[in-house]
Amino acid sequence: MFTSPLQMPENTTPEQWPGWAPFQQLITAVGECIGAAPGAPEAFFTAQLIWQQLHGIVSLRISRPRFPWPPLAETVTVAVDRLLAGAVSR
Repeated sequence: MFTSPLQMPENTTPEQWPGWAPFQQLITAVGECIGAAPGAPEAFFTAQLIWQQLHGIVSLRISRPRFPWPPLAETVTVAVDRLLAGAVSR
């Protein structure tokens, strides 16, 4: 709704996508936090959830700057903590 799709050739692999290396670092960090191997499906899935959540927070604040948002640091901390807690409890 609020952004444009990234135009990529059909034959590009995930390793060629912009931001893939930092996303791999996020997967590794998540795996460490939840006690899973970096390549574990749960680490990948939880990293995706964190990326989606934080992207949403940023996109909404950019597109709706006058909305009465709670403090950014608090929002990010609570969102990430809840996602990691849910991953650990599975």
